[in-house]
Amino acid sequence: MTASNVGTANAENVTVSYEVPPGVTVVSVPDGCVYDATAATITCAPIPNFGRGATTNYNFVFKAPDTPISLTGVARISTTSAEPNTGNNSAAATTTVAIGAPDPNPPTDPNTGLPLIPLIPNPTPNPTPNPTPLIPSVIGTTLQVTPPTNNRNGTETVQFTVTITNTGTQPLRDLQAIIDLVRTFSGVQGFVVVSIDSSDFVINPAFNGTDLQNLLGASNVLNPGATGRITFRVQVTPGFNTGPYFASVTVQGTDPTGTVVSDVSTDGTIADVNGNGTTSDDNTPTIIQFTGLPNIRLVKRMTNAFRNGVIVPGINFNTLINDASDVNDDAPGWANLSPLGLVRIGETGLLQSGDQLEYTVYFLSDGTGNADDFRFCDPTPAGASFLGDTYGAGLGSLLRLEGVETPQTNALDADAGRFIPPLTPAPSPCPSPNNPNGAVYMQIPRVSNRSPNNVGFVRFRVLIQ
Repeated sequence: MTASNVGTANAENVTVSYEVPPGVTVVSVPDGCVYDATAATITCAPIPNFGRGATTNYNFVFKAPDTPISLTGVARISTTSAEPNTGNNSAAATTTVAIGAPDPNPPTDPNTGLPLIPLIPNPTPNPTPNPTPLIPSVIGTTLQVTPPTNNRNGTETVQFTVTITNTGTQPLRDLQAIIDLVRTFSGVQGFVVVSIDSSDFVINPAFNGTDLQNLLGASNVLNPGATGRITFRVQVTPGFNTGPYFASVTVQGTDPTGTVVSDVSTDGTIADVNGNGTTSDDNTPTIIQFTGLPNIRLVKRMTNAFRNGVIVPGINFNTLINDASDVNDDAPGWANLSPLGLVRIGETGLLQSGDQLEYTVYFLSDGTGNADDFRFCDPTPAGASFLGDTYGAGLGSLLRLEGVETPQTNALDADAGRFIPPLTPAPSPCPSPNNPNGAVYMQIPRVSNRSPNNVGFVRFRVLIQ
């Protein structure tokens, strides 16, 4: 008797039996099979896992009666595997053998004249049924994140997508996906899970990433070749620690043999990145980088005065003034670069026409994120004109950035600074597009929010008319 699994999935707890026809004597059955004489049925031990395409043979030996008879036996097979089409869970086959009358003239021994007795070799023991080996179970997973959405209130929301694929030939039960958000976001001020959703699995609505790290509920099954996704969103308060952060998800499931298979996610959409047939060596973490909120503080001071090439005496510019009308000069970040200079020169007559007055505009980046594409505009005050060669020919301003002081050209070129001549239209953030007196303009790609590189200044001189 031959039993085969012709379905598209593995079968569990497969039972094989044979209903012995009346009139025959059971001589032998395979190991693992038992003959019940009362029920006239041979029942074999269940096969726990019968692989897709597997085949196994059973050899039964019977002794037929001496009288002519027609013998009909029925073989049956069934499985407990879940199958929507219940007709695929069992099968039966009927065999009929006609036994004729004894030979009236049996062959005889020429020497003795006695009937010859056929020699029957010792039967070979029937081996225990051995189903075709199953292909090892394989599970793979990937993790993707969307660029964080800055909520403009100190929080950012990031969306995670976990994709799980069963690349083996056996269904995986008790599927689970686990992520430790405390470990992932170590260093942030806080986080909260906003939502979790899946159209493929039963999710765990209590998931919070801290003490409840399971993304899925109970009884999830992933069939061979199937893929399922989980999406969840987390609102993070990064503070000044904007990253990068590194995230990984661990998934696991149990195959029909009771073996637990697992995988650690890799970044992207392909679980087997190197294409070697296994996902266990593809575990690149997924990177999360928050942007934070930029914040720039500006403090403008008069920092020197010159007459005929020498410093004007009697004015102490090397002083720290706390302007009561401006909270920006009170920030603690100025500890790395004190905004020295005067807000006003109170004594009349200290400066006169033809003197050169130096202005320094200090900047401090103290937001939770870098200040990218920082644009600065300082119009030339009325009654003065910009000095375009203060730091060399065509170099009218000085930029201090990340501790380095660099003269800037007056032209629109590769450096950060320029001078926009009077009446030339000035872009934002210049207060007047008509630009009546000209303006010093800076466009700095990034001002870091990390000390000590979060402070700097723009310096230039004007001629008092």
